[in-house]
Amino acid sequence: MTGEKQKKGILLTGTYSSFNKGDAAMEICTSNLVQRLHPDYDLSISCPFPEYDKDFYAPVKVVRCYRRRLILGTINLLRLWLWSFLKAKTGKDHSWLIQNEELQAYANCAAVVDLS
Repeated sequence: MTGEKQKKGILLTGTYSSFNKGDAAMEICTSNLVQRLHPDYDLSISCPFPEYDKDFYAPVKVVRCYRRRLILGTINLLRLWLWSFLKAKTGKDHSWLIQNEELQAYANCAAVVDLS
């Protein structure tokens, strides 16, 4: 590392799609509030259909979530837990365990806000 502090993030989870206007309203209101209160944090939204939602929520970053897919969601949860455990116990970053965008968003966030 260059001594430069990595910018932390806040991850919004728990909604389905911007096609559901109630979900969209929760995401937009929460993201506006978070950006106003914490402008120095990166904000991301985790949802199952980023291909539909990325333009709707722009400029907020949208990452694909797998929590509605039981087996893949469980595997990802275990990978994230193992990464965190090994990092704490060994002091080394086993980043090969979190090679997808969703897990990296969880690993780099200071807070997760679940809107479900």
